[in-house]
Amino acid sequence: MNKLLVLLLPSLCFAIDRQVSVTGECRKKLSPDKITITYQVNKTGKKPKFSSNVAAKTYNSLIKKVKSLNLTNRELETGSYNTQPEYSWEKGKRRLKGYRTRISLSVKTSSIDKASDLLILGSEIGVEETNGPNPYVSRAKRDKFHDSCLTTASKRALEKAQILAKSLKASVGEVVTITEHYSNNHSYDGGVRRMSKSSFQADKMESVSIQMKKQDYSLKVNATFSLK
Repeated sequence: MNKLLVLLLPSLCFAIDRQVSVTGECRKKLSPDKITITYQVNKTGKKPKFSSNVAAKTYNSLIKKVKSLNLTNRELETGSYNTQPEYSWEKGKRRLKGYRTRISLSVKTSSIDKASDLLILGSEIGVEETNGPNPYVSRAKRDKFHDSCLTTASKRALEKAQILAKSLKASVGEVVTITEHYSNNHSYDGGVRRMSKSSFQADKMESVSIQMKKQDYSLKVNATFSLK
């Protein structure tokens, strides 16, 4: 039995194929093509009906104003919408102060040039809080980048394999395995984050050109080739 093992081991060693594993990478900085701005309507009243009606009136005016800007690829989404009682403590007793109604609206658009106008209009109609603009790269633009970068990263992987093979006096054969890894590192450093109604006087505000930071994206292709 031992003699049989001795005879088989050399043949197993020679059966192992020579391979080389490499990584090809594609990096790009993509300019955001869409932004998100969120409004928070926040109204109080002695009765729930009063706070709710005032909030609804402001919210409906906000919707009308946003639509009047004729934004490209506009997406509107109502977030929170609730009315809750508010209490205060007086001499150790909880007393009802009134009611607070909150309604939030998220606006997404590719009209980045109108970001400043979107920030201003919230204050003009009495919206308590405006957050944004938060820039981001749309899925359509990411997919386009992904497709072009796959080819670039794959070519670089092959080129690296050929360089390594040549240094070992070999040549690259067929692909054994190939995988991809996609990543993006971006932050929302695109402009004003939060503006409250009390932060400024709407009649003194002027529209400004808000600059958006480019975002880093990368794609890696891990490939293993046989060597001849």
